[in-house]
Amino acid sequence: MVNLLIQNDFKYAFPSDAVAPGNAVPEGRVDSTWGIIALGYQLRPHMGLAVGVSSMQPALDSRYRYPRFPFFDFSGTNANNYTQFFLSVNGSL
Repeated sequence: MVNLLIQNDFKYAFPSDAVAPGNAVPEGRVDSTWGIIALGYQLRPHMGLAVGVSSMQPALDSRYRYPRFPFFDFSGTNANNYTQFFLSVNGSL
């Protein structure tokens, strides 16, 4: 299984109050990507295993100029990788 999801979130204005941080941005937009690669194996009719890699991260690099590669950030010395490796066991009755 290979998935690449692109998510665009729009933030709406909110009133500033006593608990809002001083540097809070009252509105804006957040773009993110989520890439998943998984390989599964059915052990028995009701039991299986899967192993994979997943990464949910901002859509653009740290300078907001270029799209990130879906799993690893190879750009520059300030690369920040959000990659996770996983192993899952699933079953059904």
